[in-house]
Amino acid sequence: MMAAIEVEARKAAASWAVRGSVAALVGGTAALCLGFALAVRSGDARILAKLGPSAAAPGWAGLLSGATQVSAAGALLALGVVCSWLMGREFADRTVEGLFGLAVGRAAISAAKLVVALVVALAAAVLLVIAVLVVGAALGFGVPGATDRAAVGRLLVLVVLSGVLALPCAWAATLGRGLLPGIGLAVALLAGTQVLVVAGAASWFPTAAPALWAMDPASVAPVALVGSVLLGLAGAAACVVTWHRLQLDR
Repeated sequence: MMAAIEVEARKAAASWAVRGSVAALVGGTAALCLGFALAVRSGDARILAKLGPSAAAPGWAGLLSGATQVSAAGALLALGVVCSWLMGREFADRTVEGLFGLAVGRAAISAAKLVVALVVALAAAVLLVIAVLVVGAALGFGVPGATDRAAVGRLLVLVVLSGVLALPCAWAATLGRGLLPGIGLAVALLAGTQVLVVAGAASWFPTAAPALWAMDPASVAPVALVGSVLLGLAGAAACVVTWHRLQLDR
């Protein structure tokens, strides 16, 4: 198992798909947060109205609120792409046939891929938090207060939970024998979540609960986050079982 994790980690580290997804999430979030902060400083009433009261707040509060809103959507999509690539590339590159001849079982290989996906999610979370803190420091916001540090912690947890929620995308990529089905599921989850949020019925929906909790902890019961974790783990378990029973009959 450890050998499989090491091999999959090397694949992920060398992949432009994985590195590009993480870079887009981290760099894109940092760039948007910088843009939000500069827009707030401009004092334009129209821009402030579009940002909303939380993102339009001055200092760390507005910066972290903007980062949380961007990450709520961006992290699920970016990490969904990572999970899809880890599984789907074996079919797209036609390397899956060779896995049947390895001493390491296919279930162990798939589990190793999922572990690597979670490690990538954790690394992306840490890098994103560092990038946002660098933006805040560059803007002269000073040392974050206790409330701001709590928001930073929730941002970190949000990205990690997004990585857990993206694990079913690996199963979709396996069932669809390619990258696009997994990416399509990530887009569908993101779109469905946005609809439920707008409809006001998302606090208990597994893919929406982490984002709503990160933005306003009082609005989401902690047990709702357990549902998010269970959904991700269920998708991971289904993926491992599917790989264990995988047949090259189509």
